[in-house]
Amino acid sequence: MLKMGNREKLVYVEPAWKYPLSIRDLVLYPPEGYRFIAPKERSESVFRFLAKYDISYRLQAFIGNFVPLQLLKSYFNKLKSPPKESVLTYSLCHLVPRKEPWILDMISELPYILAWNEKHLEKYKDRVKKVLSSNYCRKIICRVNKGKEAFLATFGEELDDKIEVVYWGATTKNFKKEYDKERVKILFVNSGNINTALHFYAKGGAEVVEAFKVLSQEHNNIELVIRSGMPQSLKRKLMRLSRVKVIDKPIPSSELEKEWLSAAIFVLPNHVNTPAQVFFDAMSYGLPVVTTDTWANSELIEDNKTGFLIHNPLSARFQEGSILHLTHPEYLKEIMKGPEPKVVEGLVKVISTLIENPELRKKMGGAARWEIEYGKFSLKKRNEKLKRILDEASI
Repeated sequence: MLKMGNREKLVYVEPAWKYPLSIRDLVLYPPEGYRFIAPKERSESVFRFLAKYDISYRLQAFIGNFVPLQLLKSYFNKLKSPPKESVLTYSLCHLVPRKEPWILDMISELPYILAWNEKHLEKYKDRVKKVLSSNYCRKIICRVNKGKEAFLATFGEELDDKIEVVYWGATTKNFKKEYDKERVKILFVNSGNINTALHFYAKGGAEVVEAFKVLSQEHNNIELVIRSGMPQSLKRKLMRLSRVKVIDKPIPSSELEKEWLSAAIFVLPNHVNTPAQVFFDAMSYGLPVVTTDTWANSELIEDNKTGFLIHNPLSARFQEGSILHLTHPEYLKEIMKGPEPKVVEGLVKVISTLIENPELRKKMGGAARWEIEYGKFSLKKRNEKLKRILDEASI
């Protein structure tokens, strides 16, 4: 039975720190027979404060070097009590050590996030595994197969029966795509949330800027829109370039949607774990996606069909099997050094192809949108699988 009497089953959503935008769709479009209770999002004034000063993330990052923040937060949450009427707790990227049934959603993260970084996870791995192995932890959701592989490589095959892979997808957008043959807008969206300067470099922002400088010398009909936080010194340099627009502060979703609708190409050549949700957003607006072959990107973007994949030699150097060592000090230093030449070269090549071939943009964008509306990234397929998982976990 899916319902308690005439009521839907209630699931309590417990985020680790912030409220991920990808959970909005889960709250608004849950599987049949379920309703999700989620914390309220931070107010716009708080978002603006964080965007200006970025104190929250910087403080967390600094303390996280010495303390396993994610684990600490998990154990503080032992003092919490989910709503009495909820049948499950749906945890986002952190452990629930309380004695109640719960599901762990890893989003698109690597296992280290459960303890904040790889150093802490190595130290507390047995403790983390004990909580994950308990009968209270009913299911572990990974949003890419590579995530499942990394999880099993970290904690062992004993957890295999609990792990499910659920591609998240995005809502279907009701619009008619207008293709501008004269003007080609290239869009780089780091995230719908606030991002730091480190995120800008980690998601390939430096490579995008460098590639655009080269492309603008050959194509006078292109423009670049960057939606991301970044160092102010870099922003000042970019603002001196013609045909570049920088959005580094929160904007209403309606304003961001205008950028999606008027874009021709989405580009995000990340060096870090797969930013699945922003890929799905781009695909839902009928955009071809240009990215790297880092970690699980090839699971989501089909090369030469829904976009282009560029080889990333930098991430390849720090990947062992399914594990990408994101918190390795040398990796972070390499990312912050500046653009990876091979990635820039690849971006220039494939973006030039898309600029010069409007029909190819239309074909790839259409294929990407189809995957969101009817293919493996549709909400229908997500909810069918998620419903089965919730049914099994709430017995």
